[in-house]
Amino acid sequence: MKTETAESIEFKAGDNVILTGGPYQGTPGVFLSRMPVDVNWAEIRERNDVVRQHPMVWLRHFQLFSGDPLGPQIQLALAHNDANS
Repeated sequence: MKTETAESIEFKAGDNVILTGGPYQGTPGVFLSRMPVDVNWAEIRERNDVVRQHPMVWLRHFQLFSGDPLGPQIQLALAHNDANS
């Protein structure tokens, strides 16, 4: 599996993401855009439709498998991130 650094990962509007750091670690959402005033920050729409700003280094792509419980998917995504850190 290819490991990418946070700086090399490209995001586009509509990408499913997960937060891998900070107080909201494990939160899935949808990437909206980089912040125009600071490209090191991004806006994501969280599952509760709240839009929040987070550092880009906390974001990773996340593939949500509909029909599967969300909790184990998040745990696997975070474990994969820890293994590649």
